Amino acid sequence: MVTVAINGIEVHVDSIRVRAMNFGQGGYEHSVVRYTLNVPVETLIDQMDSYYAEFAKDDRECGGDDEPEIILRLRELAWPDLRDLQSLDPALFSAFVKRFLSYDFLVTLWKTDPSGRAKYLINTVDTVDLRGDTLVFSGDAIGLA
Repeated sequence: MVTVAINGIEVHVDSIRVRAMNFGQGGYEHSVVRYTLNVPVETLIDQMDSYYAEFAKDDRECGGDDEPEIILRLRELAWPDLRDLQSLDPALFSAFVKRFLSYDFLVTLWKTDPSGRAKYLINTVDTVDLRGDTLVFSGDAIGLA
């Protein structure tokens, strides 16, 4: 089950969306709040496994020597399956999710909101921690209320 807290208080997941334009940038007139998002690891793997496989394939075919340390380490491990990476190297799994999967994954959780019901827009992903079978994302959100 996906749960979200704003400034430590649980809120309904329907009140959250992801900032589509200028993700990670400042310059807005609304308040900034801290969010914590708890997601079952299986949810991320189900949504992002094919993206990860394409990422790995692309690196095998076109990757260079000047890639980030995360990519170099995954090459050393021969790009294990995303599910295997979770148990093989939890810190590397979390680092890869944060740097390369977090935004796309968040967008899969929250599509556009034509109703305008969103009260918060996730704007950054500062940390991604693996705690057992749960991924914990945290960062800044823009309060729209």
